[in-house]
Amino acid sequence: RLVYVKKPQPLAQRTGAIIPRNNEQAIAYHLLRDPSLDVVFLLGPPGSGKTLLALDAGIELLDKKKSDALRIFRSTQESSDTLGFLPGDLDEKMEPWKKAINELICQITHNDQINPGHEEKNLAHRKKNEFFEQDIITVECINFLLGQTHTNIIALYDEAQNFTRRQTALCLSRSGEGTRVFVVGDLNQIYTPYLDPRTSGMNYWCQKLLPSGYAGVIILTESVRSRLS
Repeated sequence: RLVYVKKPQPLAQRTGAIIPRNNEQAIAYHLLRDPSLDVVFLLGPPGSGKTLLALDAGIELLDKKKSDALRIFRSTQESSDTLGFLPGDLDEKMEPWKKAINELICQITHNDQINPGHEEKNLAHRKKNEFFEQDIITVECINFLLGQTHTNIIALYDEAQNFTRRQTALCLSRSGEGTRVFVVGDLNQIYTPYLDPRTSGMNYWCQKLLPSGYAGVIILTESVRSRLS
């Protein structure tokens, strides 16, 4: 039911929105905007555009007032053997994981030609700050999800390849009325010692939910970040 569109029609207020670069990204673009899907899984290698596409869809839904907030949840699993103690409060401890999200949001909002009369870089910086200052966009740790119910938001679970089956089930079961879930990850970048691509919770639940009719799954195979990537 999905048709490849070489250049999807951008919204009037977002004339510079992210444009898919290949068929797989075009399918992902439409899956993320399909209101009949409660959850969309995006799998793929580094640079395939998984998180960027999911963030772009989330910001578009915020702009169109179809969601109240964009909540980005990340595992605190690091790529090295151990990260050690991080000083500061919870927000400060999450800063290393928040940085990558900040850069992508800047890239997206930099392309939003909302007010061409302003210098683009400053506009992007200001819009990003407004999102975070008003708690419209937050970056949070999945360790504190128990007991929460998310209503009418976009919940984006990033680096979800490092989630166990139980953690992924916890994430998905937080969804209340009006909430859409984007689950993003690369099964070849698992840094949890006791997980592999076969046992990853992301892999398990995307296969489990795909036959339901309210879940979408897309595997992006091509890195478009750069020739080197």
